Amino acid sequence: SPGLPLTNQGETLCSAAMNEWILSVDPKLVDFWRTAATVLVAVIAAAIAASIQYRQWMTARDKLRLDLFDRRLRIYDAVRRALLPSFPDRYDLEAIEAAGEAMADAQWLFEQEVYTFLREAIVYLSDVERVIQRNDSENFRTVTRGAYEWAGSNMARFDLLMEPYLRMGR
Repeated sequence: SPGLPLTNQGETLCSAAMNEWILSVDPKLVDFWRTAATVLVAVIAAAIAASIQYRQWMTARDKLRLDLFDRRLRIYDAVRRALLPSFPDRYDLEAIEAAGEAMADAQWLFEQEVYTFLREAIVYLSDVERVIQRNDSENFRTVTRGAYEWAGSNMARFDLLMEPYLRMGR
């Protein structure tokens, strides 16, 4: 219409051309693109869901590794603290008991060689615990010195056995 401004005339012409084009498009082509768009949206949604699931799996795996690391480190620290007093006659009964408690799950957290070593350590610590609890002054020095010497000669081996377990990746 002659009275409309140029921009409205252009919009009207453009709108009319668009309507004419839409009406001239083959309905099968429209259905194809509608189906393709639906499939594309589904694929994108599936990819996003898979990405989220993968990240959740990675988080759960890392949490498991951290939990294992924490439990193993607790055992390592408790046994080390119990085995290495400052002097042979300065064993700490609470540290020995803590080591025994910490080792309750050791067989499930370590391979057999480490577990065997820890059981051997507990034998020495149990002997020390027994003489302390019984106030067995007659055997105290012999038992504590034996445990102290065993710990001193085996600590490097203990550290070597535990080293792979005290990394986050295992």
